[in-house]
Amino acid sequence: MEKIHPTLNSATPRSTNHARRAEPDRDTHRPSLQLRRQRWSQGEYVNVSGTEDSAAKGVDLELTYNPLPNWTMRVTAGKQVTIVNNAATQGAAWINYRMPFWLAANASDLQTVYTKSDGTPLYLGNFWTAYGYDTNVVNTAGAGANNTRAYFNSVVASAVAADQANNGGIAPNEREYSGNFLTNYEIASGPLRHLGFGGDVNYTGKATAGYYGSTANELFNTTLQINQIAAPDTNRPIYTPAEVHLDAWVSYRFRPWWAGGKIKAKVQFNVADLTSNGYLLPVTFNFDGTPAAERIIPPRQYTFSTKFSF
Repeated sequence: MEKIHPTLNSATPRSTNHARRAEPDRDTHRPSLQLRRQRWSQGEYVNVSGTEDSAAKGVDLELTYNPLPNWTMRVTAGKQVTIVNNAATQGAAWINYRMPFWLAANASDLQTVYTKSDGTPLYLGNFWTAYGYDTNVVNTAGAGANNTRAYFNSVVASAVAADQANNGGIAPNEREYSGNFLTNYEIASGPLRHLGFGGDVNYTGKATAGYYGSTANELFNTTLQINQIAAPDTNRPIYTPAEVHLDAWVSYRFRPWWAGGKIKAKVQFNVADLTSNGYLLPVTFNFDGTPAAERIIPPRQYTFSTKFSF
C-alpha cells in the first residue's frame, strides 16, 4: 500500500506540499544501465530493464503569514513538468539488430505444409511464421500466438510501442500542479493556554496514467486475422483525477509536575485524510480505458503522539 500524501506528526507549522520539489531548468538522467538479473536453472538471465532520460522543470512558491505570534499560516504552490525521452531505445535497438536474423532463418527443404496425425497443420519453412510444432502455436485465428511473428507483435512490439509513446510526453502519473494550505493556532493565555489546533488542505492536479489504444490501421496487429490494437494513441491520454486531502490535529504543551519543571512535554492527536473512506486509485490503464493496476488508498487514519524535550 502506498499513501500518496504525508501525515502530519506535529502541529508545528510546516509545508506539506505534495509536489516533488524541482529546481528550474535542471535536467536529470537515470543511470546509464539498470540490470536486474535473476539466474534460472538453465543459466539464462531475465528481468533486464533499460533506461530513459527525463528533464524536469518546475517552480515552487511558498508564503508564510503570522497574524499573531501564536498563529501561523502557510501557503505553498508548485508546478513541475518532467518530459520523458529515449524510452525503449535499448529494446528497439536490440530488435532492429536481431530482426534480420529472425527473418533469414529459413528451411528451404521444409516449405510444404504437412498434416499431422491429429489433423492439424504443420509448417517449418521459416522461423518467423512456422506453426504446428507445439500445441500452443497453431494456425487458427483467435487460438493464441499462431506463430513467432504473432507473438512478437502481440507481446513485444506492443510493449515497446507503449514505452516509446512516452517520449516527448509528461512522465506517467506526474501531477503537474499542487498546492497546500496549512494553519496552526495555539491559545496563549487563560485556562486553555498551550492548547493548539490546526489543519491543512492538500491539492494535487490530474495526472496522465495511460493512453487509449490507437485505431490507426498501420498500428493494428493483423497476424491473428483480427484487428487487435497494439499501440497507444498519444493524442488521447487517460487521466487520474485531481485530489484534495484534509488533515487536522489538536495538541497540548505542558511541563510534567513530576519532573520539577525541567522537562517539556507535548501530546498531539492527528487525523490524516479526514474525508477519506478508503478507495482504489488506478495508476495504469489498458488500451480500452479500463484500469490495469490500482493503488490502495487507506481510509482516514488516527494517531496519538507524545513528545518530551529535555
